[in-house]
Amino acid sequence: MAQTTTTPADFSPPRQRRRPRWLATDIVVSLTLVTCAMVAAWGATIVAAATSDDVTTQQLSSTQLELTNDTSPTEPDSSTIEPAASASSTSSVAQATTSTSIVFGTMRTSTTFSPDLQTLLEDRTVYILGDSLVLSATDELQTILGENVTIDAEAGLGLYYAGGRVDLAAVDADIVVVSLGTNDFNEPAAFVDSVRTSFAALSAANCVVWVDTQPFQPALLDVNEGIVAEATAAGRLVAGWSQLSGDDFPGRHAADGYHLSFEGQEVFASLIAATIESGCL
Repeated sequence: MAQTTTTPADFSPPRQRRRPRWLATDIVVSLTLVTCAMVAAWGATIVAAATSDDVTTQQLSSTQLELTNDTSPTEPDSSTIEPAASASSTSSVAQATTSTSIVFGTMRTSTTFSPDLQTLLEDRTVYILGDSLVLSATDELQTILGENVTIDAEAGLGLYYAGGRVDLAAVDADIVVVSLGTNDFNEPAAFVDSVRTSFAALSAANCVVWVDTQPFQPALLDVNEGIVAEATAAGRLVAGWSQLSGDDFPGRHAADGYHLSFEGQEVFASLIAATIESGCL
């Protein structure tokens, strides 16, 4: 009777080692597949880029064609151009006037003066014509400038009304200071004409100083520009109160924002004194 051998259920035959040549073949095949995949991806990228360039070129060509075929361009509206050109011209003139006046030393903004200023003024007479700003700084001006200063000031005084108050041509003083303009903002053009006339009337004075205004009203910008322009033309001086007052110096003003506080009175008087010393002596 033949002997029967039963194989257990969990029996697995021993694993045979693959020959080296089969292993090498697998590696070569794998590398080939990877290389093919990379080449395919690279080719797809090149095709996409080429397609994009073609689209861009077509778009540019289309745009150039439209521009080339545009034989009736839109004409600019001259009515909208003229005002802009005029405004630009006015702005350039204003800037040139201000720049020129500063270069030639017309405007002074220093508040530093010598303690010997009164001694320097012993043989000089000073006449100051002004509005409420000068009126409020009377004590400070007399303290700094000494006994030879005459102060003629009135609250609310404008240059137009000052003509009925004093004949500038008859003023007999070596140094004349005028601080008017704040109350003339309603008619800046007429004010500038009066400034020109005033400088002519004061031609006999050795030195004339005009104090410009704090431009708390837009029209006062025109007032100040006129003061600087006329002072430059006449060879006279401007004390630049506009540069030392306003919102940047709230401590120099009363509650209304333009009349002088005690600090403002001192700075205002010092500006006039410093301008006289640097420009008149």
